[in-house]
Amino acid sequence: MADVGELGKWGGALVASGALGWVGNAFVEWWKNRGVAAEARTAAEVDLEQHRDGLTFQLLAACRSEIAALTTQIDRLRPMEAAFYDLQQALEHMDALLVTPAADRASVERNARAFLNRMRRNAEARGTITNEVQRAASTARLLTDDLPPPAAA
Repeated sequence: MADVGELGKWGGALVASGALGWVGNAFVEWWKNRGVAAEARTAAEVDLEQHRDGLTFQLLAACRSEIAALTTQIDRLRPMEAAFYDLQQALEHMDALLVTPAADRASVERNARAFLNRMRRNAEARGTITNEVQRAASTARLLTDDLPPPAAA
């Protein structure tokens, strides 16, 4: 049988050996799995980057559709811009007529009459253009309609 002192010596050596084996085993496992962890980290980064790219392309598509919608709205509002400009000019002429003293009124009245004449010419031109468009549409309709042949006399 072994002595108690000798048993204590061997017991301490066994515990130290076990602890050293456990630490060594943990180090070996870490060494083997460090490549797996790096691959997992790289795969996660790639997945995240693909998600970001997909989200970016979705945002770009949404922005493009919004730009198209806004462009359509602006195109519908653009003809109104000229009417607002004409109205603003008319208000400025009325303001000038009301504010200007009688001595300087001749030039202001001349400018207001010129504005009115220009507005009349623009209205006549719009009417002429409308008439031309209607005439062209009527001519095209007459040419495409099936008309009966002229009767022999």
